[in-house]
Amino acid sequence: MSISKISKNFISFRQYIRTKDLSVNEQYLLELLFEFHNHELGYAYPDLKTLMKAFNTTSKNRVVSTIKKLEKKGLIRVTRKFKENNRYFIKNINQFIITEKKKTSTNKVNVDSNGNEPLEGQIDIEEVLRETDKVKLILEKFKGIVLSKKHKEVINNTEMVVLENAIKSINVDKINGNYLLGAIERIKVKAIQFVDGINPKSFNNFKAREYDWDSLEAKLLGWDRKEEFEEEMLPLRIEFLGV
Repeated sequence: MSISKISKNFISFRQYIRTKDLSVNEQYLLELLFEFHNHELGYAYPDLKTLMKAFNTTSKNRVVSTIKKLEKKGLIRVTRKFKENNRYFIKNINQFIITEKKKTSTNKVNVDSNGNEPLEGQIDIEEVLRETDKVKLILEKFKGIVLSKKHKEVINNTEMVVLENAIKSINVDKINGNYLLGAIERIKVKAIQFVDGINPKSFNNFKAREYDWDSLEAKLLGWDRKEEFEEEMLPLRIEFLGV
């Protein structure tokens, strides 16, 4: 007996939108809509408050204007409903939807230490012990998260500092693997914008010059040679002491 499993190819979708001329906000919103897409209904329908929270903003205009830009570029189609959430149809969405057939097993379901069947999202302790430190960090931070082999591969290939900053940027309790990969990608994009810790697009986009203030002061006072200065001062000290 086999069952069909539908999943989203988040990696391919992200690569696809990188080929488009999109701003960071437009890329992020398109990834969110892809994340919220309901394959059975054929569209995504997150409410505006959810999108604002994901953008970490209180500005409706920021989200609404980004939606209109994606519409203008022909990447989404929006059906607006009175007193209902908008419906967002993503262009070419079907090529990033994967339908897999898996055989069901008649073997006995694994049980936990109490002899009970594991709850949905519960992870076997032996499986956790086999994971890398980076994957363990994610499993401990987001309880119940399910990570595919591809998710784990991306996590393990991510620098720890990027992974930690991605975790800090997530302000919701429950996420899935694709949402996490999106957060990691956004942190990487922000990191690229900085050169030696400085944003080249900012007004103050230069490193402060370092000076040897003691040396400069000595040169301005004509004391750039310490030994000569001490020899000149020696007779004065002797005369002052009456020697």
